Amino acid sequence: MKWRTACASAAVAIGMSLAAGANSRAAATCTPTNFYVDGINMTAAEINPGDVTGGTVDATGCNIGIYYDDGTDGGTVGGTVSGATVENANYFGIVANGGGGNAVVTVNVLNSTIENIEENPPNGDQHGNAVFYINGSTDSGVDDSRTCSTAADAGTNGTVSGNIVSGYQKNGITAKCPGVNVIVSGNTVTGAGEVDYIAQNGIELGQGATGSIDGNSVTGNRYTGTNDADSSGILVFGGGPFGPLTTGAHVTDNTLTDNDVGIYAVSCNADCSGPPDTPTVEIIRKNVISNAGVSNVSGCGSPQGYQAAISDLGRNDQIGKNTISGPGYATNNVACTGTGTTPTLFAIDTTGSNAKVHKSNIVSP
Repeated sequence: MKWRTACASAAVAIGMSLAAGANSRAAATCTPTNFYVDGINMTAAEINPGDVTGGTVDATGCNIGIYYDDGTDGGTVGGTVSGATVENANYFGIVANGGGGNAVVTVNVLNSTIENIEENPPNGDQHGNAVFYINGSTDSGVDDSRTCSTAADAGTNGTVSGNIVSGYQKNGITAKCPGVNVIVSGNTVTGAGEVDYIAQNGIELGQGATGSIDGNSVTGNRYTGTNDADSSGILVFGGGPFGPLTTGAHVTDNTLTDNDVGIYAVSCNADCSGPPDTPTVEIIRKNVISNAGVSNVSGCGSPQGYQAAISDLGRNDQIGKNTISGPGYATNNVACTGTGTTPTLFAIDTTGSNAKVHKSNIVSP
């Protein structure tokens, strides 16, 4: 039973502790943002630059490539990053943070390349997020990237579309916290493949954020380590130990290839032993999900691996018209106990969930 270890393994997977122009820019000047992560006042190559069109933001030596907030740091509130390359920061590529509540922040990231957002060499530290939307706390005494704001007017919106995202240490595209609404569509997100130092996620929506994840290609998020975790192509999460409940997300028409879990939707009760009382109504539909092999060895608790095309814990979620294939998602009827070595493999795992699995799903070897 996967959800026996959901709180532990998903916490690791989620990473809880738990000026525009057509030409390339000069070497970055790293300026503090007052956005605190791991006790560090994050520095950014650009802060509230408005629209960034074309060119390269090389954030070598900075924690963040481009940082947008609600005007706390001055400059234009919001903007569009279009046709640009953002690279070489170690914590975040692009951050949109409306947590201060001074103004709603709208940031669009379109047809751009976000790459190499990681340590050199990459390691297991739970940071390295290429595109990151949050209503984050503005308290220097907490981790602003993992703590949602309490400001009544906090709001962050945007569209992330047509981008190429790779070389991220933890997550490709992330949106979380109440008041965050993001459309994620048509992106190509490529993980590091089989790695034993961190459980990556391609696209993540959680902790009360709303939005849709549609028409993306997500590949190669695979964890081979022993830290009771697995990687996800798309992760939707909330409730219980994860904070605010996430409801109404649409995950449709995506192509997910060689991820430990293609789509991992976990919105749960207080201890993640079952679904919440509140309907989550996630729509998981018309996705094409495949995995050519078995590599995870700890998703059910080391040394037992866990892989699934779709893994769902929620209430009134709808799962239909998905096409699933490959030996990595074969149903082998092995219990998820953490005591064996034979991996637990599922096409669709709704153990303990209150979800509707429609007959329209197609599963083949």
